[in-house]
Amino acid sequence: LAAAGTFSWIPDLGCASVAAVRGHAYGAGLQLALACDFRVFAEGTKVGLTETRYGILPDMGATVRLPRIVGESRARELILLGEVIDADEALRIGLANRVVSDGDLDAAAAELAERLAAQPPIAVRGARQAIDAAWYRSPEESFRLAVEAQIRCLESEDFKEARQAMAEGRSPQWRGR
Repeated sequence: LAAAGTFSWIPDLGCASVAAVRGHAYGAGLQLALACDFRVFAEGTKVGLTETRYGILPDMGATVRLPRIVGESRARELILLGEVIDADEALRIGLANRVVSDGDLDAAAAELAERLAAQPPIAVRGARQAIDAAWYRSPEESFRLAVEAQIRCLESEDFKEARQAMAEGRSPQWRGR
């Protein structure tokens, strides 16, 4: 049971997360990337959940996270057959958000992280929670959580700043309050 929670701290972060994936990411390496909000792959990267080849199963959250990302049918193929796929296939099935040249990986991941960091933190945090709730809770609970998050946004100093910045023709300065 302890292994199942290995990467659970990542989705619980108060901010969005980006994984930069290069080379070979099998088993735990891919499971780490699955725990992140975004995955940027370098061309030529190979990934797979090969645990079943050794008589075990992925036990760090992949059996929950992978079906959410790529769909149940494709997740069954990858997990039950222990398939290894390349970056292009990962992009095609939605496992990778982007594929870039190996030399551009760090810059592409950093650029995405910078774009995320520039977003209003209360709205990003609330949206992440609402997206997660849609998978783990009833529709009624999911809608309730999304409405509660929206109310927090509407009551925030950040929302007031956004309105004022728009009226003044400038970019808002987010404070997370």
